[in-house]
Amino acid sequence: MPCPSRGGAVTDYEEVWRTLPPLPCSDCTWAWILQSADGKCFLARVGGGFISMRQSEEGFGVRCEEWEEGKGWRSKYAVGSLEGVPSLVGCIGVLTEGEVSWKVGVVVIYQGVKFVVRAFERIEEEKGQRWKDT
Repeated sequence: MPCPSRGGAVTDYEEVWRTLPPLPCSDCTWAWILQSADGKCFLARVGGGFISMRQSEEGFGVRCEEWEEGKGWRSKYAVGSLEGVPSLVGCIGVLTEGEVSWKVGVVVIYQGVKFVVRAFERIEEEKGQRWKDT
């Protein structure tokens, strides 16, 4: 496949993975994935990173937001059809209130939409931040 860093020369495909620690967030001790009841929208937060994606008749839309200490959630980017794609900007604590009691399968209502908790784990702050199943 063409490789941009080699002037477009065709090279073998190589996948490179690395471990990234969650973005820092003083109040973000849980990582989770939520799916809307209609299956068309996903929300995910790991530490200070949040992403929401939604497929609609108008198209696909995605938002990526990051936590800034002292300022709250800030938009990093938003692309596509954004109608109905949830945001945490300006809604600090509204979605995450009560998240300590969430479990996989629990229904959470955010911005009038029912979401099902699909994944939920506590972020442990140890050396290099490790994950712990709940």
